[in-house]
Amino acid sequence: MKQCPLITILVALLPLANGISQDSGIIKIIEADASYFGEVDDTIFFRDKIPLHSFTEESLFRITSSTTSDQAEGWFGVTTEHIYFKIDVQDDDHFNPMDDNNIWQGDAVQLGIDAHGDGTRGDEKHVAGAFGEDDVALTFGMGKSGPQGWVHFLGTTRSRFALDNEDVSISRTGTVTSYSARISWELVFTQPGVFPNIGVAVQVNDSDQGREGQDRYSWGDGAGGRLNTGLFKRIRLEGFPEDMVGAVVQNNTVWGDEDAEFLLAYRLNRDILLKADYGDAQFSKALKAGDMISRYRIRASPGKSTDNETAFQLSVEDPENEIVVQEHQAVVLPEKVFQAFLKRTSLLMSESPHWLFTR
Repeated sequence: MKQCPLITILVALLPLANGISQDSGIIKIIEADASYFGEVDDTIFFRDKIPLHSFTEESLFRITSSTTSDQAEGWFGVTTEHIYFKIDVQDDDHFNPMDDNNIWQGDAVQLGIDAHGDGTRGDEKHVAGAFGEDDVALTFGMGKSGPQGWVHFLGTTRSRFALDNEDVSISRTGTVTSYSARISWELVFTQPGVFPNIGVAVQVNDSDQGREGQDRYSWGDGAGGRLNTGLFKRIRLEGFPEDMVGAVVQNNTVWGDEDAEFLLAYRLNRDILLKADYGDAQFSKALKAGDMISRYRIRASPGKSTDNETAFQLSVEDPENEIVVQEHQAVVLPEKVFQAFLKRTSLLMSESPHWLFTR
């Protein structure tokens, strides 16, 4: 995955003493370019409101089956509350006798979303599976019980459940089936605007009565079966709301020389004060108002004396000292957890009252 350069603009270390202690934790803020998750395939803009089943602009994509005359075109959009899509599929024979987790086996649309737009997080792009809570696999179909949106995978769990009926609209007029739905940012554990890109892939499944197997054709790749977020289309999100600020944790399990990390994004008409705490390390920096969205990575590096589980806290205050955003996350150091386990085990062995317990 192509990485854009990061510019370190400040490093703060505490406690301050004569020289820098090797035992101190470190907090640093890094300016992140808007495209740092890689190259993009297209761009869409935030909108105030999107009707569930209506897009007025030109479709984002058109695809045609390589084995039949069937074709599909699709639209995507985002608001501060939902991710929207609409896909029209032209197919002379609509056939789906399935329901729930099996609805993909009939005429249906499978959708993959990588809400952070970070693909495989630096791993090989062909590696399958979810790489965070923001990755989701869904299917939309008009089966034997009517229109339905179904979640197959959510993050690394095999969560399976139906979307609310109010969030799904599927209808058929003539030979065209229209699939429309909205997915809340909350479902994919994401604050809108914090991440510059979103990953998306669509697979159209076509089943006909009396025909064995399915015809499948796609926009992007990786939406069918297990997710393959590294093959998704990457869409740039632009036109962020004027008054927005958000922060999410990017990493809270620190191995070796890794850092714990928050991602902060804001677009405000007033200055703000960023504060962070991690163990003994404390940090603050004034950030200026601006017309463009700004993004920063706030990283915490553990010192030798850092506990195996330490709270990493982040807050943003406005000029009146009102807290605009406040986030905290326990950062785990697995190697220290293992060391603590060995130490505790050794102690129990030395105090064991019976050889069987010792063994």
